[in-house]
Amino acid sequence: MKIASLVFDVDGTLLDTTSAHTQAWRRAFAAFGHSIDTDLIAREIGKGGDKLVPALAGERVERQDGTALRERYAMEFLRIAASSHLAPFPGVAELIAALRDRGLKSALATSARREHLDAMQESAGLDLGALVDEVVTASDAEESKPEPDILLAAAAKLRLAPESCAMVGDTPHDAEAASRGGFVFLGITGGVWDAGELRRAGAAGVWRDPADLLAHLEKGLTLAARAATASAREG
Repeated sequence: MKIASLVFDVDGTLLDTTSAHTQAWRRAFAAFGHSIDTDLIAREIGKGGDKLVPALAGERVERQDGTALRERYAMEFLRIAASSHLAPFPGVAELIAALRDRGLKSALATSARREHLDAMQESAGLDLGALVDEVVTASDAEESKPEPDILLAAAAKLRLAPESCAMVGDTPHDAEAASRGGFVFLGITGGVWDAGELRRAGAAGVWRDPADLLAHLEKGLTLAARAATASAREG
């Protein structure tokens, strides 16, 4: 089965932002009297905040303080983005351009709010939205990752069937969303998860960063096509 599009996660995949999100959540939890280990927080990055809070602090905290925690996190993250450089990983613009040259479409699919995506792009000095064909954020989906809603919304905007799309991400949460949505998953080790963990989560292939994927793009697309074909046969 031919792959017609790559749908990209942003945090930890295209932009080096995992530590910024981790720090923002740590500050938010601390403001409400919760001391959460930063390593634990980092491994939950990639989920929507509605999933992250109960995963780290429990359902009682979610019921009592979930909304306020997410608002405090949002404020802290915007502060961090405004005061630091959230760098793009190597090869982002070149990879997306190479896809277009091959006739493939591209999209962003992030659990972030639009204001956070805008802040990240300004901090990075890179307009990701201008590079891709479509952009999907938290406001475009009812459920956040690891539910597949954001990916399915991206496929709908691209006017493509999910099985013809590959999702590129850096966490098992991305892999789970891809699997639930019928997407092939390709891994990038830009966050805190290593290649072995991403392969065990279901990645058809894993690369260091977008530049590494670009350097092996033919292989990546071939692996994705094979995985999509195998999934269709199993289905």
